[in-house]
Amino acid sequence: MRNIVIDTSLIINHLRKTTDDLNILGALHANCKANVIVPYEVVVEIFVGTSTKEKVARKLIDETLEKFTLVGLTKKSAMMAGELIRKFPQIPGPFDLIIAAISLEHKAQVATHNPKHFKLIKGLKIWKAQIMDIRP
Repeated sequence: MRNIVIDTSLIINHLRKTTDDLNILGALHANCKANVIVPYEVVVEIFVGTSTKEKVARKLIDETLEKFTLVGLTKKSAMMAGELIRKFPQIPGPFDLIIAAISLEHKAQVATHNPKHFKLIKGLKIWKAQIMDIRP
């Protein structure tokens, strides 16, 4: 089974109802076609947004996160994230590089709507919805 790590951009765009990618990933996870992973660092990034002050938004985020496997940094991914942050200072903020390190540790593709933040990282593959992902 393949692993796919969700970047914050997918959840934000899902909450804004501008994409169906998170629903596709939810179906893949529910049907055991992929282990879909949300790093706790993504949760941090989501809660930086002011809309999470609203009870309705918090409930929707909670319901969304419950569908997936939540993981945090390990010693290995923390060390790798530090190296990536040092190596790629042009990538804004540490969160995407932490997500990249977790993806690499889990040998996972990263599902993102900001591929430019990840494409410089050697060995990291970007998930794109394919016909096989959409079929029941």
